[in-house]
Amino acid sequence: MSGAEQTAARSSFGKWVNGRAERWLVKHVPALERVTLHRSNIFILPASQGLLFIITAMIIFVAAINYVLSLAFALAFLMVSLFGSSGKLVGENQPKSARQ
Repeated sequence: MSGAEQTAARSSFGKWVNGRAERWLVKHVPALERVTLHRSNIFILPASQGLLFIITAMIIFVAAINYVLSLAFALAFLMVSLFGSSGKLVGENQPKSARQ
């Protein structure tokens, strides 16, 4: 596959993902003139580094299952727990006015 074909494939996949996300948002978040922020309408999504971290943890977990490696299980669970606790720590470090 040439470079131009790879770029076209990436852009079509990106358009597909953006279209799916747009349809989901239209369905689940109605358009309003005035919006009050609440837990139900704030979406926090991981950046590309976060997605790479999650994918790496999943690959390590699958490899640990395949090869029965206890240390790999420990590493995978440690990675997932660090990812989960980092989101909690970020929320706790916000000012009180932002949490209400």
